[in-house]
Amino acid sequence: MKIALFALTVMLMSATAHAQTGAWVTINLEIYQSGAATPFTSIPIPFASMGCNLPTVVPGTTAVTDPTAVAIDDPRNVGRSCVVDKTAFFLSLPAGTGYSATVTVTNDRGETSIRSPKSNLFGRSGVTPPPVLVMAPTGLRVYKPIT
Repeated sequence: MKIALFALTVMLMSATAHAQTGAWVTINLEIYQSGAATPFTSIPIPFASMGCNLPTVVPGTTAVTDPTAVAIDDPRNVGRSCVVDKTAFFLSLPAGTGYSATVTVTNDRGETSIRSPKSNLFGRSGVTPPPVLVMAPTGLRVYKPIT
């Protein structure tokens, strides 16, 4: 099964240094409709929920359809990425194309960075994948051993 990965590149510019000096607590992911100047929805992502020090995620040259994850540059490991699965969030978006995203970062002192540059383009097909069924275990027994 091929997993679509939506990549966001957070440019760590000197203008955002004030919010990057403390430990990152929350990444706020903001979604824009095609051509919009302001986001139409957003979701806070606890930075602790992201897997970091992973290989750099490079977006393709075409828009991603039905993305499942978000990647940002790892603030502690140059040339590496932090990644988190956001399948449910992306499935909640209306079907459409030309979406893009930005992120802001809030640190442990409550300081929030400026917005990142916009991400690569992505879209939502409107097709919801069927749920994955998990088979229940069998052979459960509650007993008292004979002594």
